[in-house]
Parts: sequence; structure tokens; C-alpha cells
Amino acid sequence: MIGSEGVSTSRDLNKRSAMDPAIISRALRSLEKSGLVELPRSVSDRRVLQVHLTASGSRLHEQMFSKMKARQKRLLKSLAPDEATAFIRITDKLESVAKSEDNES
Repeated sequence: MIGSEGVSTSRDLNKRSAMDPAIISRALRSLEKSGLVELPRSVSDRRVLQVHLTASGSRLHEQMFSKMKARQKRLLKSLAPDEATAFIRITDKLESVAKSEDNES
């Protein structure tokens, strides 16, 4: 989630992950201590933490994304063409529904 959609806030991450805000907060502080994210406060609302990947965080995100895409490709090759098409259609539909629900809340 972090890095895939530009600048996020801790609230965005809470909504999208449906995780306890305290868990998100601890995870973000851990990532900050590791030098992977920066957590500046929003200028317009000091209660809001923005989440920015650092250069190290961006490199790690790219490495992980590349590995995930390669694995996805390998897994899809194990499906027959019609199965792969159906799988992609179904996951696209589920993603669309999830995004609609996110926008409603």
C-alpha cells in the first residue's frame, strides 16, 4: 500500500487495511526508525501523519514489487488460458468493489 499510490496518510492506510490504528501506528514508527519512511505532519491538519517513502524505502518497494510481479507471472502460467482470463476478470471485479467500498466510507 505504501508507495503504490504516492503520498498516503495513516488514515488512508487504516481505511484500506482495516487494521487497528494502533497496529498501523506502531508499524509506521518501526518503518520510520528503519529509515524506510518519513512521517511529516500535514500542514493543513496537524493531526494527520503523511507517509512518504525515503530513497531506501523506494528501492525496497521496487525490489519487492518486481519479485511479486515475477511470482504472479509464474503462478498465472500454471493456469490454462481460459482459467487465467477468468481469474483476472474476477480479481479485477473484486478490486473494483473494494475500491467502491473504500470511497463510501
